[in-house]
Amino acid sequence: YNNIEDPDNLFGEVANALASEMIWRTEASMVGIEEPAGRLATGLRLFVRRAHEERHWGRFLVRFALAHAVLQDLMAGPPVRDINRAITLGKFKAETASVPALVTMLNGSTLAAMNAVIHGDQTWRSAGSVTAELFLCAGGLPRSEARRLSRLELPPLANAPLKKPTKTAARTTTRERH
Repeated sequence: YNNIEDPDNLFGEVANALASEMIWRTEASMVGIEEPAGRLATGLRLFVRRAHEERHWGRFLVRFALAHAVLQDLMAGPPVRDINRAITLGKFKAETASVPALVTMLNGSTLAAMNAVIHGDQTWRSAGSVTAELFLCAGGLPRSEARRLSRLELPPLANAPLKKPTKTAARTTTRERH
């Protein structure tokens, strides 16, 4: 009660903080990845891997992400940019009017993959790579290119910022083999 402006919005503020932090970390982890389809696949896989590594975080997102507008808005930001860029570059064969449906598909399939990992139905590598491949194919990427991008070496998730995230992101140098 002493640390937030409106105690009635405690859930919203916690949800916003968790989502903002993960979006920042994901974006910081992808510094140097310019290909929009590769960014989409990498971002999806980073969310799935974190759900494996931090199950409480993953459960929270799986349970509340689609129900809370703050989380929906935050999860749509960078992916919308990358989807639009993939369409503009001719990588995705979708029309601009399809962007909301593609974002919904990306968010829903990412959360479903996270849920499968949390419940032990799939490994994070399999769930992340297969889901990313299928999403890229749904956007219109050829299967071979979707498969290649969904199996690239996954960068480590950037550390959370010590203070409020900024637009510049430092990238760590160690890499995890997929």
